[in-house]
Amino acid sequence: MRILKKYFPFLFIFGVVLALYFPVFSLHFSQDDFFHIRASTLDGSLKQFVSFFGFPNQYDRGYAFYRPVFREAYYFLLTKGFGMTSLPYRLASFGVHFGCIIMVFLLMEKFFKRRLFSFLTALFYGMATPQVGTFYYHAGGIQASGATLFFLLSLYFYQRFLEEDLRKFWVLTFICFIASFSSIELIGVILPLSLIGLEFLRVKKISLDWVKKMIFRLSPLYLVFGAYLYLDLFKIGLPGQVSYSPTLSPAKILNSLSWYFGWGLGLPDMLVDFVGPGLKLSPKLMLWWGSYFKIIFPAFFLVVLMLLFSGVYLFLKNKKFFKNKYFWYLLFWFPIALSPVIVLPWHKFLHYLNPGLPSLFGVVFFIVLGAYDLLKKKNKLVARAYLGLFCFLLFLLSFVSIKLEEKTYWAINRGKIAKNLIEQMKETYPSLPQGAVLYFENDPQYPFIAEEWGGSSTQAYYALSGKDAAQLIYHDPTLKVYYEDIEKPSEGEEVFSITARIRQE
Repeated sequence: MRILKKYFPFLFIFGVVLALYFPVFSLHFSQDDFFHIRASTLDGSLKQFVSFFGFPNQYDRGYAFYRPVFREAYYFLLTKGFGMTSLPYRLASFGVHFGCIIMVFLLMEKFFKRRLFSFLTALFYGMATPQVGTFYYHAGGIQASGATLFFLLSLYFYQRFLEEDLRKFWVLTFICFIASFSSIELIGVILPLSLIGLEFLRVKKISLDWVKKMIFRLSPLYLVFGAYLYLDLFKIGLPGQVSYSPTLSPAKILNSLSWYFGWGLGLPDMLVDFVGPGLKLSPKLMLWWGSYFKIIFPAFFLVVLMLLFSGVYLFLKNKKFFKNKYFWYLLFWFPIALSPVIVLPWHKFLHYLNPGLPSLFGVVFFIVLGAYDLLKKKNKLVARAYLGLFCFLLFLLSFVSIKLEEKTYWAINRGKIAKNLIEQMKETYPSLPQGAVLYFENDPQYPFIAEEWGGSSTQAYYALSGKDAAQLIYHDPTLKVYYEDIEKPSEGEEVFSITARIRQE
């Protein structure tokens, strides 16, 4: 019974997450998956595998950013073991996410010493609507999820090191620190500041001697990070796309942070495309949402209202409650976790929320459970009803938004498109001669949606990652692939044409 009691919270959370996100197991590869699989293809030598961890110029390699752990090495190992079967990748994604859930639970329990708080924070982190981006946009999601796992492990081990003063925990922190920013570079900005925060949480009196010890403990990590930052910025180089253009406008940064907060609590990703100046909703939103908005908007506003009420009630009845140092640590964690991306107004993605979600739900349940404790002193039944209602509304908001995302999220639709197009390719051309030219033409029956949306060949281009999917399917790196909307083959080339039929599901 003790073992069951110990592990039941994890089993319960895993069951809820699996039930909510089970459809992901049937989703095929799409877009960046094909690119990463092709980029991680090796000639079989150990030297080439080791080269994944080097810092080649992006123009020599063909792409930017340093993410060898959950990009090149991850795709190489899984492709080597399972080929182009997508199921093992999905299982790996869930495995990493379950690891994150466990670490959120353990970290919150270490901070606040309250099992109910740890359980609720881990539960809603695990099932949160932004995990749609983690699971369904696999290429970006596995990097964010993997980096978050190493980020949380780093915090956990460093907290253990500060408590127990055992060198092994510092070594484990160092290893996880390197692995985290080698999974996705965003963590490189977040983690050093988070470790300094843990130092301040543990110190009772700030002194020169303590500052020297902190510098001694953290300087090796900062030296490694500094070297990495230099190589990433000046050796690999930053991408030149407009979407990566940063802004320092306070208004735009606050706007981005507000959107990430709303998405974190459960608003669907696509809402951002239908909100204009002055928070005016486009009437076209209802064409996509249907009756979903009747649940999503009321649930969201009630959740925010109850959260505000809990905060005000606590402030009026027990101001000392907010003096908890770990609460303030969580409060600053969220904006710091998002600081690398909130300055990119044209580059907003759900999976970027992953390292910030533990703090968001930690703050939420610190406040709500604080109000619950005060209410319980007056009336236990009212307190339980209040907490139950809040959890129900937050769950309802997440559940309905996830179901809506299953119909509208761009990565899900592109996964379905990619699967259908690959089946069409194999059926039309079971094999192609070496160095052939494959040409995707527009389907005249494909409906016009918007100028920037393009025809069916545009959607095929994104879903199949240009030439990547076709070259993998036909095992031919010399295969040329053209799309009618993007680029047409040269005159005189022998072309194998195929109509890009995009099924409307």
